[in-house]
Amino acid sequence: MRSNAVRVIDGTTFGIHDAAHISVFGPLTPRFSDGDVELGPPRRRAVLAMLVINAGKIVSTAALIEGIWGTAPPACATATLQSYVSRLRGLLTHPGVSLSHRAPGYRLVVPPEHTDATRFERLVEQGLTAPHDEAFSLLTSALAMWTAPPYEDLTDYEFVRQEVVRLERVRLTAVEQLAATAFALDRDHEVLPTLEYESARNPTRERLVGLLMRAQYRAGRQADALHTFDRTRRLLADELGADVGPDLQRVHAQIIRHDPALRPDANRPRVPSPRSPRLSVVPDHDPRHGRETELRRLNDLLDTARGGEGRIALVTGEAGVGKTWLVEELRKDCRADSQDGADLVSVYCPQADGMPAYWPWTQVLRQLATLRPDAMRRLPTDVRATLAFLLPELRPGPDLDTTHTAPTAFEVHEAISRALCHFADRPLVIALEDFQWADRCSLAMLRFVARQLAGAKVLLITTFRTFRIAYDADLRVTLAVLEQQPVVEAIRLTGLDRTATAELVSAAGGGTITAEVGAALYERTLGNPYFVLDLVRNLPAGAGAEEVRTFVPSGLHDVILERLSSVPPEVRLALDVCSTADDGVPPADLTVSDETIRVAAQSGLLRMSRGVPRRVRVAHPLVRDVIRHEIDAMEVNRAPC
Repeated sequence: MRSNAVRVIDGTTFGIHDAAHISVFGPLTPRFSDGDVELGPPRRRAVLAMLVINAGKIVSTAALIEGIWGTAPPACATATLQSYVSRLRGLLTHPGVSLSHRAPGYRLVVPPEHTDATRFERLVEQGLTAPHDEAFSLLTSALAMWTAPPYEDLTDYEFVRQEVVRLERVRLTAVEQLAATAFALDRDHEVLPTLEYESARNPTRERLVGLLMRAQYRAGRQADALHTFDRTRRLLADELGADVGPDLQRVHAQIIRHDPALRPDANRPRVPSPRSPRLSVVPDHDPRHGRETELRRLNDLLDTARGGEGRIALVTGEAGVGKTWLVEELRKDCRADSQDGADLVSVYCPQADGMPAYWPWTQVLRQLATLRPDAMRRLPTDVRATLAFLLPELRPGPDLDTTHTAPTAFEVHEAISRALCHFADRPLVIALEDFQWADRCSLAMLRFVARQLAGAKVLLITTFRTFRIAYDADLRVTLAVLEQQPVVEAIRLTGLDRTATAELVSAAGGGTITAEVGAALYERTLGNPYFVLDLVRNLPAGAGAEEVRTFVPSGLHDVILERLSSVPPEVRLALDVCSTADDGVPPADLTVSDETIRVAAQSGLLRMSRGVPRRVRVAHPLVRDVIRHEIDAMEVNRAPC
């Protein structure tokens, strides 16, 4: 057997050296020092594959039979399986490798460093947290191991296909992290061909597409980067009925405005120059200013959930106010706590027509199945049978009810709740973001589960955009019902106050601005952190207070227009009229109902003065100016040539 390089990382040896080695990249092949092992017929190979996938664990006889023969095994399946195992035990004779009977099935023991898939995953795991130079080497070595698709001779088996999908996700994560590391090392030209190839194979994987766009831009190919974004947007709309996510939109906006953060040297340490206080240079900052209380409340809820008292957090606020940031910071806090042991799953609800019933909840269950496949297999039989109508991969097996009668809504709600409690044998955090776009069945499920989690180690976080609540009766009913439950806590985010806004500006590189400019930034943004940071990034050097009060970055202009696209037509009409006057217009001058004005005010888009006579204004200065710009542009286009 040919020798390979040996690599020792944190005490773990990676490499093949006079030891048993099981290769899964390509055909499943055990290799010993005297050569490859001939495994024989496909079913015997498939038995070994299931044992390798679950190495070190007991695989029940029932699971092996279902995996090999499906839901209709022959009468002789048990005897045939025993003969396969007996033959494999005779083939796998090497120190450190053993195949033995352990009730209620069999267990394969093989040192982790002697299975190439395990070594691959360990390298990737270490590369995700290592310093840039070491990470680049680790991830490159890991990807070099992927010489062929795993288990390529056994893809007729469903359990193999599921494992291949899981390993492929790990590989794509490695590709993405390698690209991000390459950017930090100014080596993005080395990964650009790989990103182009992988994005073509995975055109809806948005992080991968965003990395490709960034690499294309840094290579001087701005037009290609914008074309990549447009192609992805059309593909998502046509095939999934979804829009691109906020992260990819952010990369697109950065490219359009030539954001300095995209420059090859953007990730290198910067030495501030007192003679050049440009606000467009934004170093790393900690945006906790003004959000410490809310983050502390989430951590307190998580501590309560850890103690076995489930909690639900309803986080509401306008777009950009910091809902997603809170979720991300809680996730970081959990990962930083080595004693936490919590599982975290997160689902982003897209604004998409035709979303299947219970779609966010099925995504949660799929992520949990990936995190803890054994726990998914241990679900009670009746729960698995019901969930199989939502998750085809849980199709009924020999131990499940084979009825084809669709479950009632109550049965689905109960099955999902029981599944979540089943996975909550250790702390579980579930984040459902932008839940205002969820389907009605998913909202009903949220109302149901609030009554079932009281004794579970679950923290369920849902985020909602305020303006949508004002227009959606189902959302209002859902929130009203939930807020009456003792396990539910509402966290309402508003704009930062003047002090917290000034602290955020200072942390974002604007510490040299005058008090007048700081006050203008607050008036312009009303303390919305996203708006604050975008203005700070794009304001030219030496900008004064008056320039701040009229400045609209092009990227922010596009973001606001996108958000206005989901506003009801009658509300948009009221916004158009009110944007024409700084001091607002009388309600009687609006050709919309009083109810429309009231709802728009509740959503934070319009505000009514308290004096006499009463006037209606656009609530946010940036929104007002974007609408004005669009109206002016339409007037120019209508003008005769």
